Amino acid sequence: MGVCSDAETIFNGSQRNYQEVPKGLPTSLTEVDLSSNYITNIVPGDFSHLSNCVRLNLANNTITTLGSEAFKGMDNLQELNMEGNNISFIENATFTGLNSLEILDLGVNQISLIEDNSFAGLTNLRELNLEANQVSKLEQNTFGDINKLKILFLQENLRSDINSIAFEKLNDLHNLWLYRNLISTVGPEAFKTLINLQELLLQQNQISTISKNAFNGLHSLQILHLNDNHFSVLELHTFQGLTNLHVLYLFNTKLSYLDSSLFANLPRPLTLALSDPFSTADAPWRCEAMCWLKDEEEQGDVRWVKILVAVLIFSYHPECQENTWETVDCSSFGKSRSINKTRELCHCLSFRI
Repeated sequence: MGVCSDAETIFNGSQRNYQEVPKGLPTSLTEVDLSSNYITNIVPGDFSHLSNCVRLNLANNTITTLGSEAFKGMDNLQELNMEGNNISFIENATFTGLNSLEILDLGVNQISLIEDNSFAGLTNLRELNLEANQVSKLEQNTFGDINKLKILFLQENLRSDINSIAFEKLNDLHNLWLYRNLISTVGPEAFKTLINLQELLLQQNQISTISKNAFNGLHSLQILHLNDNHFSVLELHTFQGLTNLHVLYLFNTKLSYLDSSLFANLPRPLTLALSDPFSTADAPWRCEAMCWLKDEEEQGDVRWVKILVAVLIFSYHPECQENTWETVDCSSFGKSRSINKTRELCHCLSFRI
C-alpha cells in the first residue's frame, strides 16, 4: 500500500505495482501520486470521493482506456498528469466536471484520434501537452471552449498540414509547439486567429513552401522557429505584419539568399539565427547578396547568430570574407545570458533544437 503523509493530504503510491486504482483512499487527500505502476483502466468512480484533490499523477502506467466522465467528482483538480501511457483515443466527456483543471499532460501516448469536444468544459485549462503521440488531424471543435489555453504542445506527432480552423478558439494562446511533425506547407493565414501568440515552433518539419501571408495576424509573435526545414525561397512579404518579432531561426534550410526587404518592416533590434552566411563550408550562401547584414549589424539594428551543433555563435564585426570572422563559444556561459568582452559579444539565447 502507498504512504500517506502530512495528516493524510498527500498519498505516495508510485512504484507500488498497482494494477488498478487502490480503494479506500482518504477523502482528505489533496495530492495523489500513482505514477509508474501497472494500472490499465480508469473508470467512473475511481476518484469520485477525492473532491479535495488538486494534483493527480498517473504517468508511466499502462492505461489504454479512459471512460466517459472518468474523473467525475474531482471538482478541485488543477493538475492531471497521464504522460507515458498507452492511450490511443480521447472520447468526448472524458474530462467532464474538471472545471478547475489548469494543466493536462497527455504526452508520450499513442493518441491518434481526438473526438470533437473532448476537452469541452475545461474552461480554466492553461497548458495542454499532446507531444509524442500519433495525432494527424485536428478538427474545428477539437479544442472545444478551452479559450484560456496559454501553451499547446503538439510536437512529434504526424501532422502533415496546419488547419487554421482547429486553432480558431485559442485566442489567448502564447506558445504553440509544432516541431518534428510532417508539415510540408504553411498556407495563407495558417495561424490568423492566434492574435496573442508569442512563440511558434515549426522547426524540424518537412516544410518546402511558406505562403507569403502565412503569418498574417500574428501581431504579438516574438520568436519564430523555422530552422531545419526544406524551403529554399521566402516570398518578400512572408514576415509582413510581425510587428513584435525579435528572434528568427532560419539555420539548416536550403536558403542561399536573403533579401533585406524580407526584414524591412520587422522591429529592431532583430536577431537572426543562421548557418554562417559567410562561410562556404556551412551553407551555400551568395555572399555578395548578404553584406546588408554587416551594415545593419554595425548600426546595432540586426544581430546575426551562427548555429554550430547546439551552441550559439556570434560574430561582432562581420565581413564578406571568411578569414575575418571571430567567434565566441557560448556553451560555457549557459543559456539566456549575455557576456560582454573587449572585442566580442557573446549573446546566448534560450533556444531549442
